[in-house]
Amino acid sequence: MSKQIEKNDQNNLLCWLFEPVEGEASKRKIWMWWEARRLIYNGLVILSGLISFAAYCFFLIGSGHLSPGEDIIEPIALIAAATVGPVVWNCAYCLGPIVDIAAFSATGNILGPVLLKLGMAFSVLLMSFPAIYWVVKFFQAVGGGIIGR
Repeated sequence: MSKQIEKNDQNNLLCWLFEPVEGEASKRKIWMWWEARRLIYNGLVILSGLISFAAYCFFLIGSGHLSPGEDIIEPIALIAAATVGPVVWNCAYCLGPIVDIAAFSATGNILGPVLLKLGMAFSVLLMSFPAIYWVVKFFQAVGGGIIGR
């Protein structure tokens, strides 16, 4: 029964996350709709970044491209990713309500749920690029170069 409750909680969260603005829309309500979802967006980006980093490390090491004693990532790059990354992705997140409010002002349409889905997909894909690159390199190394030729 607890698995059913957990599944319902996850479904409720997804329904809430992509539910349009309730009641009569206004610029303030649209902005508040976006701000209410910022923490979940940040959590998703952080989670995808951690998964991507773990995959990056695993496949980079497994590909044989890392020399003994060589850093998996430059320390300065890690510091930059941990400090600059969140600022950049939250600035990008701010484009969502700006575009949503502009569309609402011009057409009366609210695009929030669609923009949020597209933004989340783009963010996860962007965070996954290093891992995807090293997955391909790994299979090139282990598979005798079958992939990528």
